[in-house]
Amino acid sequence: AQILISAIVISFIFGVVTENLPFFQTRFPPLTILVLLLPVSALYVALRKFGLFLERKSGNQVMLKEGALSSDSRARLFQMGNFVFAIGALAAFALFFFGRDYSVRESLTYGGVILFCGALIGFAPELSHKEKTQNLIFMIAAAIVIVYLGLLTSNYGGMTSWVLFVFYLLFSIILGDRSHTVVFIIVAILMELRLWFFVPSTEIEISQNIYLERIAVMLLIYYIIRYLSGEYHSRLRGYERFAKEQRLLERISNSFVSANKENVGQKVDEMLAMSAEILAFNHAYLCELEENYDALILNTCLRDEKEGSFPYRPRMELPRSFFPVMDELMSKKEPVICEDITSVSLETHREQRNYFAERGVNAFAAVPILADQVITGMLVVEYYERNDLRTNANRQYVLQIIANMLGDIKKKIDYENRVHRYAFYDTKTALANRNLLNYELERLTEGEAGSTRIALLNVELINFRTINNTYGHNVGDQIIVKVAEILEKLVEDKDMIARSGTSQFILVIPNLRDREHALTYANEIMEAFSRPVATHQDIEALFIDISIGIALYPEDGRKV
Repeated sequence: AQILISAIVISFIFGVVTENLPFFQTRFPPLTILVLLLPVSALYVALRKFGLFLERKSGNQVMLKEGALSSDSRARLFQMGNFVFAIGALAAFALFFFGRDYSVRESLTYGGVILFCGALIGFAPELSHKEKTQNLIFMIAAAIVIVYLGLLTSNYGGMTSWVLFVFYLLFSIILGDRSHTVVFIIVAILMELRLWFFVPSTEIEISQNIYLERIAVMLLIYYIIRYLSGEYHSRLRGYERFAKEQRLLERISNSFVSANKENVGQKVDEMLAMSAEILAFNHAYLCELEENYDALILNTCLRDEKEGSFPYRPRMELPRSFFPVMDELMSKKEPVICEDITSVSLETHREQRNYFAERGVNAFAAVPILADQVITGMLVVEYYERNDLRTNANRQYVLQIIANMLGDIKKKIDYENRVHRYAFYDTKTALANRNLLNYELERLTEGEAGSTRIALLNVELINFRTINNTYGHNVGDQIIVKVAEILEKLVEDKDMIARSGTSQFILVIPNLRDREHALTYANEIMEAFSRPVATHQDIEALFIDISIGIALYPEDGRKV
């Protein structure tokens, strides 16, 4: 800021002194226009480095990357450039025709060149979708005009060239393209050097038209600066919003690091509540797609809910056909976004449109949850108000990140479940194994639970080895599965059954009433195995001989 102020003051004093005092008029050329490059360049450097002279705060910063303007912001900026060039073309025609007595043909030619370059700038986003190419078109058009004006007004010292120089530098701040800016500055300096060598001195007659031209230029520059300042602040607010989103996403990510199958529901609820600060939804819900093609509502988050607009609650199980958007989501494996539900075709998506419209929802976004490239669920956010494209582009970005996190936690939980099954459950029968049996017995015999009576029934398959050796391991495995199914039908919900060995099963009966209770259980098991057990092999049903041992806690001992 100090450099800029000093440059402006020195340039102003130098210009006034060299153009108004007789002593200096005879010894110094009128260099005011050339010297004005100094404050303009200082302004350019200051804006690029210090962000409109805002104090840079210590700590973490979000770096403003070049070329980060959204496509619609760039389009507005190029249209603004087109407008400025159109005003310049009109001013050039008026200046040359009325002020300098040029012919209509010459004046139209001069204004037409500027107007053509302005149109080229306005159509740059249509000519190419690449930002570098758009910036190149802008630079070429501006360079053509500055060279053209320099040649056209060489007899007047190229007085109007500096206006375009200021205009382009201010626009380049928003566009953020350093390489093209350097090229343009080189072109402008070469034009000034050409004037220096070929028109070292000239006499200029100041008339009312010149003063009128200066006033018009001042007003135009003021308008440009006001517009670009608004664009810059809009861009700055966008970066601040982006930084806020990144901090929030980092909080969500850090929270999900500690997620596991016990607390994942709570973590997802927290994530939806935090993401509401960015997404600003009215409803959000997470569905899990089950193997029977039903959808299970896992989590919901509501803000400013209207009565009757959200019929779902956690743990609700609904047919997949209840969600019309799900078919499109499953087929595309991509987010489905609608900014305005009234724009959805009734011919092709009548059911989907009615599904949302009947609940007062006017916009929505549905994102698939992928785990190992398989859709395992979907995250849906709904809005009462219609959205615009710019808002949706940002929300889609945040939604996709959250969906990726949910996919990762889904894979993590699936992995934990697999590890848990391998560690605590038998692979053939899906019953508890010895590890889980020991854990449950320790839990039942410790603390206050240790005061209850417990019965352990040890069921041994006496002739299993003979069956296995006679009919093969396939038949033996089927026998084990059938025995497990029979025992599962006999035990009550609060009881536990475990496979503790190759041909051995343990039944745990907590809260035992008396010894007769355990004997009744044993008799029911003996009765169940009094009939032969069928297999899927081409052999007749087989009788299974079993023996049952009974131990009571604490009568028969306190150690497991």
